[in-house]
Amino acid sequence: MVSGERLLFLSAPGGVLSLLFLHGVGALASQVINKTEGESVLFQLNSFRREDQYEVVWWNFNDTKIAEKNYGTEPEYPSQLFGGRLEMNTGNFSLTVKSLELKDSGIFSVVSDVSEGDQPGTQDIPLQVYKSITEAKIDSNSTWQSESSSCDVLVSCSSPGHSDVSYTWWINNQTHHSPQVKFSLPAGRATVSCTAQNPVSHKTASQTVTCIKETALDSTEGQYVIIGVSAFAVLLLFLIVALVCYKCRKTEANTDLIADTIYADITDNIGMKDKPASNTINTDSIYETVKDHVVIPANKPLSVYDTIQFDRTAAPDSAGVSQ
Repeated sequence: MVSGERLLFLSAPGGVLSLLFLHGVGALASQVINKTEGESVLFQLNSFRREDQYEVVWWNFNDTKIAEKNYGTEPEYPSQLFGGRLEMNTGNFSLTVKSLELKDSGIFSVVSDVSEGDQPGTQDIPLQVYKSITEAKIDSNSTWQSESSSCDVLVSCSSPGHSDVSYTWWINNQTHHSPQVKFSLPAGRATVSCTAQNPVSHKTASQTVTCIKETALDSTEGQYVIIGVSAFAVLLLFLIVALVCYKCRKTEANTDLIADTIYADITDNIGMKDKPASNTINTDSIYETVKDHVVIPANKPLSVYDTIQFDRTAAPDSAGVSQ
């Protein structure tokens, strides 16, 4: 308890902290300081005491000493928790924390010793640092319910990259406080709005959701389409197989016809005048047929590969004339 003294802690502009000892009463009023990441905060000590009456003043963060000033000396910063982002005023003992980070959230406290009178008590100052909300996103899904002739609509609101966010919906002139809301919507359209907020920022998004009435035909239309496509695919496959088979059979038939024609042409062109008449069909091969009907003179070469003899003369013919 402090008598005859007022101790006041104020945040930087925009802060909401006020710690106040009323004169002779010792009543205390306090609130959390909410700040945005990247901002600065000022903790200020105001007192009726003169500066030379304070022997030492120091600041703690979560029970760790982070700044200290003794009378007649420069401030010292024994901890590296804030990496050079602290600045303690030499005249009024205020403390500034620059470039706030999310990890700076915690309890700051100030302790002092005075040379005369009652010693001031330790006061805790809570600080909460938030990221600024930059986006609110709405996702929706509607399902037609034939029993109620309306759609069941589910809407979800989110703020990417944030976990400490609250959500407020405005749907059909009603307010809802939840990330997700499910409601019934007759056939038609409705506009919904969602606000994502934290103590230092907020963003609002709006979206129009649609409820489309479905008939019994509409519900089975997809099945008919699938059946039709499947039947067409089967028919197309059958036609392709049939065409391939037809082509193969036609090719085999043409091959047989060509072979028969070749053998027939060769047989027809072989001289048959020397062949004895016969009603019997010769089943010999083409090679045997040629052999049977070709008469080779005794003095002629047996084949085109016979040895060439330049001094060879033909035998006289029947008339005795040498060729």
